[in-house]
Amino acid sequence: SALPLRTDPATWRPALDSLRRLLVNSTQRPGIVWRILCQHNPWYSVGDHGGYSVWDEESETVTRLPDCDKDSNAVGWLINSLDPEDLCAAKYQAQIDSLRSVIHESGAKIQLVLSGHEHALQLLSYPDRHPSCELCPKIHVVSGAGAKTSTVKLPSPPYEYTASQRTNEGESLAGFAQLKFESAKMRVVFYNSANGDMIDMGGGRREFWISRNGQLE
Repeated sequence: SALPLRTDPATWRPALDSLRRLLVNSTQRPGIVWRILCQHNPWYSVGDHGGYSVWDEESETVTRLPDCDKDSNAVGWLINSLDPEDLCAAKYQAQIDSLRSVIHESGAKIQLVLSGHEHALQLLSYPDRHPSCELCPKIHVVSGAGAKTSTVKLPSPPYEYTASQRTNEGESLAGFAQLKFESAKMRVVFYNSANGDMIDMGGGRREFWISRNGQLE
């Protein structure tokens, strides 16, 4: 998906139409069982672009500072008025709504969104969000910590798994995600780029299995 947020949403139509045709065509090919939406911007995030950017010394956790609230975060509000880089920005949400509509209309099930933008490692499972779009992805993998890291909320299983380091003021571990596809399941593992070890993303989970219906097992 390539929908530049700095452009007029009216210019997104050719890309959205192309995605719709691709998804519709995929429903006519029974051999296709996995569909992954790859895009730069995540649909959800508990990192810096999702507002989780402030380390609280007392509670030793990353807290949220709204990026689009003029009263509490004037700098963030101004930045997003000029360049919609955070999830709260109206144009950012318009992009996601457009993609959600295309998926719903196509009749094709998307099991996962794979994205970057955030310099952090996250696996988010939100099975109950947007129930009106059953075909829309409920699992979101954010892997943008290969060369640079930023803050991310501490893990909150079973919905939010992250590589946040309490010992480093909530900074994400540097690393990457690996996806392995099997006929009935998909395996997702996050690796620490410093030593190659599998990362505990919260609750002792170092690997994740996703079913073909797009649910975390």
